Amino acid sequence: MSPIGQVDAITLDCPDPQSLATFYRAVTGWGTVFDTHEYVYLAGEGSLQVGFQRVEGQEQPAWPSPAAQAHLGLSAPDLDRAEAQLLDPAGHPFYVYVR
Repeated sequence: MSPIGQVDAITLDCPDPQSLATFYRAVTGWGTVFDTHEYVYLAGEGSLQVGFQRVEGQEQPAWPSPAAQAHLGLSAPDLDRAEAQLLDPAGHPFYVYVR
């Protein structure tokens, strides 16, 4: 089977896209490529974008959870420093690893 397309964006639901985008801009150094206040997308080099969309009443995820949910993987040169400093303001889980 030949591919139909490629994954180039991941979007996280959250109560406040602006604050979550601010957090991930600081974490990744990526810039804003799209912002309607209800949706914010960040991108760096390459084609991947990470988006944040407003969902009123969005509850903070629990981790671990029996419910299906997604998480982001972030590579960092200093694992201890990254784990001490990273806290997603909307509570999305992610894992940090050294690449």
